Amino acid sequence: MENTKKRITNIKSIKINSKTPDVSALLSFLSSFFNVGSFSFSWAKLNFLKICLKIEINFLKDYLFSMKFFIPYLYLLSAVILGSTSNSLLKLTGGFTKPLLSTFCSITIVLTIFFLSKAMANIPVGFTYATYGGLTITAVTIFGIFKYNQIPNFYGIVGLVFIIVGVILVNYFGKISVKI
Repeated sequence: MENTKKRITNIKSIKINSKTPDVSALLSFLSSFFNVGSFSFSWAKLNFLKICLKIEINFLKDYLFSMKFFIPYLYLLSAVILGSTSNSLLKLTGGFTKPLLSTFCSITIVLTIFFLSKAMANIPVGFTYATYGGLTITAVTIFGIFKYNQIPNFYGIVGLVFIIVGVILVNYFGKISVKI
């Protein structure tokens, strides 16, 4: 009974902060909680699960579902889609001799630049343009394969794989340092 009271006290002493959860308190609680040898479902375990759930919900709410996180990437995705569309249909304009397609390509390019500028307001310029360029090149190449039967050779495919790997590396592992 005394161990249960001690565990309940440990649970109540954990402070939940939405920005930085008290990880050391959670780890000490986990070590004392699971070293007891009893795995029956108790009130203390239920409270611990509630605390973990609150921390997870706060993390999701603060970081993943915040507008500051998603909106710039939605702008970037829009730029990639519009840029891929306009570049894919550029050959169909016949050197801008077909007015309807030429107008459509011009409007989508202007919208692409607009969405890129909106994305660059929050995402570093290098990351934004590297992602836009890499994904647009890949999408246009795939469009060329299906529409015009323009299949790249081995070196072209290797180059596309390098482009995709480069986009992943820049976005997931790249860091920008600003020197003033």
